[in-house]
Formats: sequence, C-alpha cells, structure tokens
Amino acid sequence: MKPWALLAGLLAAPAVALADDPSPVDPPLPAAPAPTEPAKPPEPPASTVPPPSVTTVAPPVDANPKYKRVVVMPTTLQRQGITLDLTLAGGVTLLHGSDDDTRAWFGRARAGVLMYNEPNFLIVGIAGQYSPLASKSLGLEAQYIDLWRGTWIQAGVFPLDTAGGVSIEGSVGYALLGVEYQRRLSGDHSGDQSLVLSLHIPLGVIRAVLKPVPGVIELPKATAER
Repeated sequence: MKPWALLAGLLAAPAVALADDPSPVDPPLPAAPAPTEPAKPPEPPASTVPPPSVTTVAPPVDANPKYKRVVVMPTTLQRQGITLDLTLAGGVTLLHGSDDDTRAWFGRARAGVLMYNEPNFLIVGIAGQYSPLASKSLGLEAQYIDLWRGTWIQAGVFPLDTAGGVSIEGSVGYALLGVEYQRRLSGDHSGDQSLVLSLHIPLGVIRAVLKPVPGVIELPKATAER
C-alpha cells in the first residue's frame, strides 16, 4: 500500500465515526403540574336514626259552610247600666169585699229609674193610678225583675188618695202578667181590699234589652250570608 493512501485512511476514520454517532437530542421540557382541587371536608357519618314522620291532618269539613252559628253563654256577656223607666199597667178586678168600695178595673203609670245588671232589673219610681179601690192615688213603687226566669215582684205605697187614707199594694207575676192585692190602711174606707189580674208593660226594660250586648260584633248582612 502506498504511504499517501494509508495517511488518507487514517484521516477519514474519525469522520466516519462522527457520522455514525447520532446527534444528541435536547432533553424534553418538564410537564406543567396538574391543578390541585381544594380538600373537601370529611362527610359526617350517616345517621342511623330515621327522620321523624310528618303526619298531615286534613281540616274538618263543614257540612254546611254557608251558615255559621255562634253560641254565647249568657253568663259571658251581660248588659248593665242605669236608665230611665216608664211602666204601664192595667187590669181587672177578680175579688173584693162584699161591702168594699171598689171598681171593676184599674190603670197605672209609673215613671222612675231602672238599674240593671243582667239578669237583675230593679225599678224605683213614682206611680199614679186609677185605683181598684174606687179612687185616684199617687205614691211610690219598687219592682224587681229576674229577666232570665221571667219572674218579678212589686210593692207600693200610696199616701195621697182622693178617698183619704193610705193604701198599699203587692204583686207577683211571670212575664207580663201578674196578680196584685191592694188594701186601704186608713181613712173612711179603711179595710177595703181588692185582688186584681194585671198586665205590665215595662218600656224601660224592653228598651234596655234591645240594646246591643257589649263585646258582640255584628257582621254585615252580605258577610254573614257567605
């Protein structure tokens, strides 16, 4: 082999070695870190107690919703007060003494004051009458009425009389009717007596009863009929 060929081979060997060696590759870039989620609080353990049961109760059904009736006990709401009174009375004679000076009828009017606290009504006033003892008289009367029972009692004294002397009267009754006894205590006709059937019309009591009861609310007619 010629010397120049050997020298050329030696010079070409490193170049061939570099050609066979692969070029270095750049190292890969590090991957971006994945976003981290906030830590969730630990869930409480499931309760072993069952939830309370809810029972739905349907409201009562009104069989007749159009009409409503409210019952108020009479001891709950009561009328009370003081007012003027006018009472008219009249009647017929039932019995009298054989020699007594009497008439077959009588009439009376009383004006006074009415004091009441339901059911109790008390009337005191001045009364003038055509007496069943055949005279005209003027005096004082007092009457008590139990409105809830409908009973009443009355007493009176008449010191002014056209026949002279003093007469008295007492009566008991139910509702508007009563039985009354009158007797003359002094004067020329002392001892005369009469028993009468009477009719009483207490206008003051009627007026007081027709007043609205305190505490009761009256609905308009259109609302009440719904």
